[in-house]
Amino acid sequence: MNWLDIALVIPLLWFTYKGFRNGLIIELASLAALILGIYVALHFSFYAEEYLRENFEIADKYLYIISFAITFLIVAVLVYLVGKIIHKLVSIVALGFLNRLAGGVFGFLKAALVLSVILYFLNGFDPGMLKAEVKEKSYLYSPIESIVPMIIPGLDLDEMRMPTQEDIRIPV
Repeated sequence: MNWLDIALVIPLLWFTYKGFRNGLIIELASLAALILGIYVALHFSFYAEEYLRENFEIADKYLYIISFAITFLIVAVLVYLVGKIIHKLVSIVALGFLNRLAGGVFGFLKAALVLSVILYFLNGFDPGMLKAEVKEKSYLYSPIESIVPMIIPGLDLDEMRMPTQEDIRIPV
């Protein structure tokens, strides 16, 4: 066990604990809140943008960001509240421990996926960042690093590129 294993175990344990504490329903609700919040904000934030434009004096360059944030937050909070209600119903039916246990498993899997994505991109953009010797002596590196290629077999970092300053520059 080396420093890389310790760096991988800490988030795995934290996400597992958090998932166990919250339960599967809350964990799924928070994931759904994130995904649905982004989706709805991307596709429907123009309604909020129009409302803000008509009722407030906000510079055009900030309107999209503010309307996106407002739309995202509204959807995320609503989905999370629905998850809380379902969580309460499950607790009443006495499935609480099963919910928590499944939440712990889900938290562990979520952490493994997040760590795999991080390792995949670190290896793709700076292959020398983690020394080969450290990777070889790590018990967790290979199993975690292999998750993303297993889920998305055709993903190729050579075809991707990091955004340049020109890509992310905000017009003033």
